[in-house]
Amino acid sequence: MNAKKITTGFVIQTWDTDKKKWINQEFIAGDDTTWEDEHGNILEDPPTQNNGLIPYLNFDMIQPE
Repeated sequence: MNAKKITTGFVIQTWDTDKKKWINQEFIAGDDTTWEDEHGNILEDPPTQNNGLIPYLNFDMIQPE
């Protein structure tokens, strides 16, 4: 089964008005998360790794060049 973690948050993007280009962006994750299966059904208990911890993945965003 595939489990999807849905995280509420927002993105801050910075536009340089002198250079006329995007120079930075960052994702700010909120505390609200939901886990769903591949069909969109809510999972009451999040999946865990072999050590019993809930899996975590950084919210890395590729920066503009």
